[in-house]
Amino acid sequence: MSYKTKIDQLLETPRIYWMELNAVSNNVAGLIDLCKKYIKKGDHGVEHGCFSGVSSRAIALHCGKLDCVDPWSWQEVKEAEKMFDGLPHRAHQTIKCARSSHTQSPPHGILRQLSRGNISLEFTKLITIPRELHLLKAVRRYIYA
Repeated sequence: MSYKTKIDQLLETPRIYWMELNAVSNNVAGLIDLCKKYIKKGDHGVEHGCFSGVSSRAIALHCGKLDCVDPWSWQEVKEAEKMFDGLPHRAHQTIKCARSSHTQSPPHGILRQLSRGNISLEFTKLITIPRELHLLKAVRRYIYA
């Protein structure tokens, strides 16, 4: 499938699956523009808060490797995790880093999956849930150690 076809598909896919595509900020058009402008093919990125993976796929099309970190730890987002798993990111060296535990304990399972060092990009969504903020801090300490 061509790059243009992949981009066209992404532009037709809502980021938040239960909202209309034309809802404010529910598409990846702006993110794709930023990726085209600033990301290089050899860049290695970490995305915190991947949800259903639409933005992950947009980023992965532009960089060399992307580590996707999301705990998908509350019941309401299990559908989003299934959607993430169904998107064809694997061809773009995307690594899914997930934690099945709802606890505040250190996310060792995720950290073992992450690459260390040489991170040139970091994408962070607005994180307000304490357990996700705990995960973000642990991931940052690990990859930037």
